[in-house]
Amino acid sequence: MRLSTLKTSILGILMRHRPSHRTGDRMPNQSSGGIDRRCCHPKLSVSRSTKATRSTSQPRHLISKCDLIHPSTKPPPSRVPVLLSMRLGVSACPLTFATICLVFHLQAPSCIEAAAVTSCIATTTTTTRRVIFSSVHTPRSRYIFSSAAFAATIAVSKTQPPASSPPLVKSIRMTASSSSSSSASSSSPPAASTTAPPSPRPKAELTSDLIRCGAFLRVGGLVAFPTETVYGLGANAYMEKSVERIFEVKGRPLTDPLIVHVAQAEEAWAVFACGSAANSSSSSSSEAQAAHHAKEKQLISTLAASFWPGPLTLVAPAAADLPLAVSAGTGWVGVRVPSHPLARALLRAASVPVVAPSANRFGHVSPTSAAHVEADLGGHTMLILEGGREGEGDGEKAVCEIGIESTVVKVDAKEGRLTVLRAGAITCSQLKACVKGMDVEVLVKDHSSSSSSSANHHHHQQQQQQQGRKILAEDDSEPQIAPGQCIKHYAPDRPTYLLSPSRALEGWAAAVAKQAVVLDVGGRLGGLEGVAVFYRDLSRKGDPREAAARLFEGLRWAESAERKGVKGELVVLVVDLREEGGTRGAQEDKEFEMALMDRVMRSASGQEAGAFLLEG
Repeated sequence: MRLSTLKTSILGILMRHRPSHRTGDRMPNQSSGGIDRRCCHPKLSVSRSTKATRSTSQPRHLISKCDLIHPSTKPPPSRVPVLLSMRLGVSACPLTFATICLVFHLQAPSCIEAAAVTSCIATTTTTTRRVIFSSVHTPRSRYIFSSAAFAATIAVSKTQPPASSPPLVKSIRMTASSSSSSSASSSSPPAASTTAPPSPRPKAELTSDLIRCGAFLRVGGLVAFPTETVYGLGANAYMEKSVERIFEVKGRPLTDPLIVHVAQAEEAWAVFACGSAANSSSSSSSEAQAAHHAKEKQLISTLAASFWPGPLTLVAPAAADLPLAVSAGTGWVGVRVPSHPLARALLRAASVPVVAPSANRFGHVSPTSAAHVEADLGGHTMLILEGGREGEGDGEKAVCEIGIESTVVKVDAKEGRLTVLRAGAITCSQLKACVKGMDVEVLVKDHSSSSSSSANHHHHQQQQQQQGRKILAEDDSEPQIAPGQCIKHYAPDRPTYLLSPSRALEGWAAAVAKQAVVLDVGGRLGGLEGVAVFYRDLSRKGDPREAAARLFEGLRWAESAERKGVKGELVVLVVDLREEGGTRGAQEDKEFEMALMDRVMRSASGQEAGAFLLEG
């Protein structure tokens, strides 16, 4: 049969299965646009006895099993996949089975489970899948079909043993079989009860298989993967349950939004409102709104052409079909195209937009290696894509080359303004140079907290700590349009404080250092090297980019370093870079040091060390 005829048949099925409203526990009847006992294609008809009468122009194999569900039975949603399997079976008319299952899943997702779609698509050929895929026009529907199609690819794979399949795919496979077995057991006498063996504890799995990781993302699994900034914990951006699971696994508040990662700049328009509006009917939007979207799209395109792929996240109004959890309900979403080769390869393999915050416990030090991810989230079911080994030697390149999170910029085309919400590797000077001549101003959001010269006083320190807790509570309760806004972030599991070079010369500093792990940059705290329990200089030459690449690894080392014979709890002292006014290098290096200082300040929750530490 020609592909054009096949596509016409599928389109007929898709167009006729459009219920006018969703129902609860009952399947829609014929009056509400639901399943008729006759085939949906106008040239096909099916009798009550499931014997199809075929028109002379229609192939036999398309209508031999089209009587899926008798309209008078109206089964509950949980029984639909089982009835589909009983009526058709895996070997019966795979094309029609796959198409109708797809229709059920798109139009009434509550009425069919992913297992039914997966099992039927497993029997189709690649050509058939492409035809069905081309017949679905909405992005979200295509993502659903892609997820089921590639889950089916894993299910029928001959090269990979079942034991090594992703855990989520295993659970999808068991869904239909468990439903079928439960229905069979209801009609037979109960068997003798046996004690089931305890289920194995969920555990993250290290892998280097990009294809497997991409398929796992499509079907709703979580995959940790390296980027040029830090390791991210990825999920399918259009699968709401997977997005919510990120918050659950990380312990992340729902007020903290997620960043969407795409493989190339063109894919960002489906996530932004200005891009999705271009695909909608122009009659529904005013000329002023259309002009605003055009200006916004031009500004985003200019920035993307200069900095993508790279460590720049652009925040703009979100598309309407994006899950609210991604944007924290603010209507704004951040998008970026990573430059790390493994990250881009994974996004291409996944073929879906991927939300990915840092792959760590919320508020803890960001991960820059697979080992860091495993240490924080190893007890959860996920795949961890190995990106190599992070080394400290000068000749070995780190997995996450930049080492700190991306620059986050809010794009406000209406006001003609770019606002840097989070500093990063892309500096304010670079942004100004990019939009020069476009009548756009570039601002930097002020995250600084008030402090006093009497910070060494114990009473003031308690006030400062209380203020820090208050700021954190406000940040957690108010939805943010960008991540990384909380005062306490990137924090080690040990008490951490800032120590300026001038105050390190005071007498109390040496006494505190005897119970401390010191992190330095450029030898500013070099006087404490022989006094502190542990001392590490993140960059002997004072290079802020080198120090940033090693900061998070250094903070994780500082929280776990132990030495026999040292009594009491150790604290972490991190050099305060604000006192000397930054490096004496280029302007971009000075601005990059601000991004480094932002992470250092948040790792200590803005608290400065003082003599009060000796009182404990």
